[in-house]
Amino acid sequence: MKHTSDDTSNSSRDEDPVKMNYPSTVPSPDLVVIGGLQSMDRWPFPDQPDIRSDRLAELKRFLALLSPDTPVHFEMASYVNHQFASEMLRKIMPYVDSIGMNEQELPNLASLLSDGPISSVSSAYPRAAHMLDSMRTVWALMNNPQLPRVPSASGPGWRRLSRIHLHTLGYQMIMVRRHVHGGQVARRDLDAALAAGGLPARRSDVGLLWPFTRAAAAKASLIAHRHTCAASAIDPVKTRLLMDDSFAVTADPNRWRSALREASSIQDPIPRIHFNASSPVTCWTEPEPSLEHFEEFGHSTEYSDNGRKFDTHVEICVAPVPVCMKVRQTVAAGDNISGGALRVQITARNPSSL
Repeated sequence: MKHTSDDTSNSSRDEDPVKMNYPSTVPSPDLVVIGGLQSMDRWPFPDQPDIRSDRLAELKRFLALLSPDTPVHFEMASYVNHQFASEMLRKIMPYVDSIGMNEQELPNLASLLSDGPISSVSSAYPRAAHMLDSMRTVWALMNNPQLPRVPSASGPGWRRLSRIHLHTLGYQMIMVRRHVHGGQVARRDLDAALAAGGLPARRSDVGLLWPFTRAAAAKASLIAHRHTCAASAIDPVKTRLLMDDSFAVTADPNRWRSALREASSIQDPIPRIHFNASSPVTCWTEPEPSLEHFEEFGHSTEYSDNGRKFDTHVEICVAPVPVCMKVRQTVAAGDNISGGALRVQITARNPSSL
C-alpha cells in the first residue's frame, strides 16, 4: 500500500485513492496487514467530495487479488462514525483471516456485527470472562455459513476468520482455529479436500494456519512491557501484575455452553482458569463458537465446504502482562504487540511440529 502523510491521506485526489504496490515477483506474500483505516473515520474537508468509499473499494479490489494462501490480518481501531465503520465491515471484513484489537474495540466490533451502536466508553480493566464472550461473539458472527462468498484470485471464495488477538493492559488473549486431531490429520484432510475439487479449502479451514499460539501470547505480553517501558529487558521493580489470580471461562454460561468444558450442565460451577507462576501462559480448547443458540442473530448451520466438514475447534491462550509502572511511550503499542505475535505464528518451521 502506498504510504501518504496524515495531512494528505484523506484529501489527495491526484491519483488513485489507495495505490497498491503488489509486485508480480511476490505472488504470495507471507502475510498482508491492514491498518490505519481510522484516519478516514471522520471527513474534515466539507468543501471536498468524500472519497472514503472509493478508498475502501480500492482496498477491497486489492484483497480480492491476493492468493487464497496469503493470510490477511486487520488491526482494528476506535471508530465514531457508524456509517463508515459499517461500510468498512461490509467491504473489508469478508477478506480477513485475523483481527487484532483492544478492550474497547472488541465490544464495538461485536456490536457492529449485530447492527448495534458504537460505544466510546469501556472499562480500563475488563473482566477476562466478558472479553472471552465478546471474542466468541465476533467469531460466531464472522464464521456464519450464511454470509455471502467473496471474489478472490482463485474465483469465488470465503476467508473465514481463524484468529483473534485481544490486547489489554493486564493480559493478552489469542483465539485460533485448530484441528481436533492435530496437524497430521489436518494435512490429510486438506489434501483430500483439494483432491476432491470444487471450492478450494485453505490451511485456515483445517486449523493449520496459526501454530505456536502459546508462544505468540507470551511474545505479545513481553512486547507490551518492553514497548511501554521503552526497554529491552523487563525490570521487576517497574512491573506489576493486574490480572486476577483466576478467572471464569465465561460470564454467560446459558449462551456459551461450549465454554463449560468439563461441567456437565450450566448448573455446575463455571470452570475457572488459575494463574500458575511457573507456567503463566494458559491454553485450552473448546468447540468453535457458533450462532446455534443465538435466536437474536438467526439460525445457522455447521460449516461445510461442498459437503465436506472439518473437525476443528478453537484454541485459546491467555497470558498476563507484566505491566510497566513507569511508562515511557504508548504510541503504536497495539501495532507492536500484534506484530510481535503475528511474527511468531507466521514463521515457517518444520510442518511435523505443528
